[in-house]
Amino acid sequence: MSRKSLAAVVAVMALTLAGCAAGTSTPTTEPGGEPHQGGTILTSQRYVLPGGLNFLTNPDPGLFAEIAPSYSNLVAYDAGPDTVGLEIVPDLADSWDISDDGLTYTFHLNPNAKFQDIAPVNGRAVTADDVVATFQAIIDLKSSTSYQFSSVASMTAPDEHTVVFTLTEPMAPFLENLAMPGNYIVPVEGIRGEYDMDTVLIGSGPFVLTHYDPSSIWERVRNPNYFKEGLPYADAMNTLIVPDAAARFAALRSGQINHAIIAQQEQVDQLVQSGDFQAVSQPVGPEFIYLNTNFEPFSHLDVRRAIGMAIDWDGMGKAIRGVYGLSSVVPPDLGGISEDELRTLRPYDPDQAKTLLAQAGYADGFSVTMVVQQVDGSDISEAEWIVEDLKAVGIDVTLEVVDPATYASRRASGQFDMARGLRTLVSADQYMAELRSTSGTNFTKVNDPHLDELIADYRAELDPAARAKIAAEFSRYFETNVATVIGGPMTYDTWVWSSDMQNPYTSPQGLSPNVTRYGDMLEKIWFK
Repeated sequence: MSRKSLAAVVAVMALTLAGCAAGTSTPTTEPGGEPHQGGTILTSQRYVLPGGLNFLTNPDPGLFAEIAPSYSNLVAYDAGPDTVGLEIVPDLADSWDISDDGLTYTFHLNPNAKFQDIAPVNGRAVTADDVVATFQAIIDLKSSTSYQFSSVASMTAPDEHTVVFTLTEPMAPFLENLAMPGNYIVPVEGIRGEYDMDTVLIGSGPFVLTHYDPSSIWERVRNPNYFKEGLPYADAMNTLIVPDAAARFAALRSGQINHAIIAQQEQVDQLVQSGDFQAVSQPVGPEFIYLNTNFEPFSHLDVRRAIGMAIDWDGMGKAIRGVYGLSSVVPPDLGGISEDELRTLRPYDPDQAKTLLAQAGYADGFSVTMVVQQVDGSDISEAEWIVEDLKAVGIDVTLEVVDPATYASRRASGQFDMARGLRTLVSADQYMAELRSTSGTNFTKVNDPHLDELIADYRAELDPAARAKIAAEFSRYFETNVATVIGGPMTYDTWVWSSDMQNPYTSPQGLSPNVTRYGDMLEKIWFK
């Protein structure tokens, strides 16, 4: 899309984009109404999820949202209309103790927690052995969250309902990591291979997966033996695979689904103004550009910094998203540098970008292919904007648009020169740890001793204010001395749901349920 044609789109969207981040409407509860059982949650997924159900071996982050309603974590992120930031609450673990030196975490499991009644597990109680086996598998199989547990020295089960983690060093974000999607507790039978985790899903969560076709639908029913009494409220939860944004809007408007993400704000406004829907926008995460230093031009710091300075991030954010925020490798709300400081360290300055390219020996520019993750239309519009900005400084970019599963695989295996897509993590530690020299998710293969030192300092620091200063220093150093990952505008998910649905988890200040524990929130939805 040319800048001129994009301006025409902006003129249409400008009337409706104001207020997106604050939510299009305020979620409400019917006066005097009480939650009760019944109804079916009919939601949607924006892309096909190939590769099987086993989250230990399938790296596709989109899988986490679809299997989460059937699983539980040791602990969970709190969710609700007043949620601000991150707060850890019980899940399978009723309570926990942390030693004074921060090296020992003891979790006490809910004695009523049971796995779903599916062979060969057959509804037995969740035990400490299941927890130990799960995290040992996460570490041994180098699953997508294994880097979060690099400081675990040992895990033991002194009795059926007690799990003890011993760390090699204090780990302030340890509870946050345990609550992350992808750290679900599975039966030891699955770890042993007594059933195929790629085709059979057995958890202790609120919904039982009864049927799925990865290209069309996921069907679930209420777990009658769920350990949280009275939950979930809904009798069933089905997810339709609807990749096309227009089709998703039509499905919501016609009642085929009653709960979905809608990316186009003008469509959100149409639905809300009809009186039949409510909506709220929530931050998800930043769009990152990854630069592979094995591609010769990107081995030069000046070239990497030039890429960031050549792109008009503010112009792109205002034109395409309307509501946005700029982010370095650690989002500002998690302790990273402020947007204003980021604009100082990485200004929009095409002339300076040309100077840096010339210093690196690329005064005439170069050609490169950028792999782009497509979830919604804004992904492509922003990629086209980036192409035009980089062309202005002599860099010729060819786009290779792929689905999210392919993108995740290409990014993880290093099969890209330049890649752009959404990164949805929850804590500063998780963003920083991905850039640790030994991390399996260090997609650009950064190996910088100072970054490793800052990560270790952050994890050992127990004071939140001091940790925030370390996160800011990390972002500052990364922008000026590393720059293999370039942060762009923050992405917001706008959730829309039918007015007969009481949706208590939405919060304009809280993270999107795509980022935090999806199932733990959907269990509290009920219908008038």
